[in-house]
Amino acid sequence: LGVRPPFPGHTSVAMLRSPALHILRSSGAQLATRTAVSQSRALPIRGMAFMKNPTKETHNPLLKGMQPPSAFVQNKRRFQRRDFILVEAYEPQRERLINEVIMPMQERRLVNITPQMGMVFTNHDLLWFKLQEIFLLEKGNEQMLMEEMEDNGRFLPRGRELVGCCYETVPSQDSHSLQSIANGQNVLFLTAGGTKLKGEPTAGEVHDDHGMAQVFVRWHFDRENAEALRSGAPIELRLEDVDGNLAAEVLLGPDTVSEIAADLD
Repeated sequence: LGVRPPFPGHTSVAMLRSPALHILRSSGAQLATRTAVSQSRALPIRGMAFMKNPTKETHNPLLKGMQPPSAFVQNKRRFQRRDFILVEAYEPQRERLINEVIMPMQERRLVNITPQMGMVFTNHDLLWFKLQEIFLLEKGNEQMLMEEMEDNGRFLPRGRELVGCCYETVPSQDSHSLQSIANGQNVLFLTAGGTKLKGEPTAGEVHDDHGMAQVFVRWHFDRENAEALRSGAPIELRLEDVDGNLAAEVLLGPDTVSEIAADLD
């Protein structure tokens, strides 16, 4: 799952292969997208279906000024069924949501670690979008949504921590592959307040997300480190092997630092 052809104005290979956009490409399903466009020409929607038994749930945060979904949920540290909206309510807003909220947010959170590997600091909104897209793709399948909520809920930041979703921009079998991070042979560190914070993979294996290989890494912050990040202090992302040898180093831009600081709340 990915985006082909690219969104207008967003042609970076890393962006096109990154996780939040990954779900936008149908894998054998008969669903086109008005936002996966060539130049500015929209494609027709095919295979659209509504829920057979729509509930009386009227919770529809996207209608309220196109703000991020997390602005209207009770708890952004875990998913609840009421956080997701019906297919027929979601589809008319989908293009605006992607272009005005999801794409800019992911761009600010995207980090190119090596020529072969990228990472997105994931959060409630990006994971929510992925699940809402699956709900659309699966034609309102409630059971599928509940399973995805449980599976992806473990990747949500839970307060004073960051979560990164690593993925390969091109297939790689070298020593700095995703598997090396998953099994601890290589480690991703964040520097904050003069302290190196070790990233812990959420599982000892590569996560297969609908055909896209990913590794999720979690960094825990104490109060001092969190304040350093919120204050806009320089933050570096370092990829090292178990002996401390540096493989890659990236200084996070101010827009990225400002964006991910909200995840610590």
